[in-house]
Amino acid sequence: MRARKRLLVGATLAALTVPTMASGQSAEPVTITVLEHQAPRIEALNKIKPMCEAELAQQGMNVTLNIVDAQVPDDKTFQSKLPILYQGDSPPDVTSYPGAWVPDFAAAGYLLDLTDRLAAWPDWTGHFYQVLRDRAQQGDGKTYSIPRGGTVMELFVRKDALEAAGVSTAQPTSWADLVTRLKDWTAKTGLPAITIPGGTQWGGGSFDEGFIHLFLGTGGQLYDTSTGKWIIKSQALNDTFDLYAQLASNNLLPTKALLDPQPWQPTKYDGFTGTTADGQAIPVAPPITTQGSWGWIYDWGPAPTGARPIPDLFEQSAKIRYVSR
Repeated sequence: MRARKRLLVGATLAALTVPTMASGQSAEPVTITVLEHQAPRIEALNKIKPMCEAELAQQGMNVTLNIVDAQVPDDKTFQSKLPILYQGDSPPDVTSYPGAWVPDFAAAGYLLDLTDRLAAWPDWTGHFYQVLRDRAQQGDGKTYSIPRGGTVMELFVRKDALEAAGVSTAQPTSWADLVTRLKDWTAKTGLPAITIPGGTQWGGGSFDEGFIHLFLGTGGQLYDTSTGKWIIKSQALNDTFDLYAQLASNNLLPTKALLDPQPWQPTKYDGFTGTTADGQAIPVAPPITTQGSWGWIYDWGPAPTGARPIPDLFEQSAKIRYVSR
């Protein structure tokens, strides 16, 4: 049986009034099933559930929110389960997952076209930043998801490790300046200096946690909106791949570790924290890694949420913003 298309992806519960109000307020009871697979968000949803139900009741709607705990080991496991749920008799009304998954699920016909509903919703333009609204729009000009927020990708640095090796921790002023620091670290320690997600094992992270941020530092464009075509030859692309070549040829990038079945384990976890999963101390390498703002919770934050907690996290690491090359 083909799943009904009643799905809001990446939505906040406050936005659940959108499809309901579009068809007029009603006192008839309605149950909205919200499927979530990450523990912190499940906890947050359960906390705000009474508030959301009360607010909807004040608007004349008898809505019950059913928060479904679908915790799984990783995103890939969850992603593989969604088509089965979507094709079933009782698919979730609201599902939360990365925006990169939306095009495939929308093309498969699983997702509700929210374009008209969002256009009629004042909060869409009044509350959401333009960059988030643009990001949610798909190639067909339609919107199938509501972004719940944005993340900031930065370079995170183990200042203590750099200082111990006699490497400057001053803010670099260019990509060339950063590469000079990396070379200094590798020359003094014999260890790779920076983790930038790459390779097939890292999946989509190779692009959205790595390549695209280096590319944006060049000021180039990947897509020509005037012609509707991808830009496959440019100086910006050459410069970006040139940087990868520099990092790899100078052994600054942990190339071997990036080919590991779970490349984040020997790099962002073992290498950056300086300990193995069983608590054995190892040299910190690479001491610099790309990371999103989620890292403070899901990677290096305290257990049980953090995959590899760093003791005294805010004293042991510091952020360096991306700089133009």
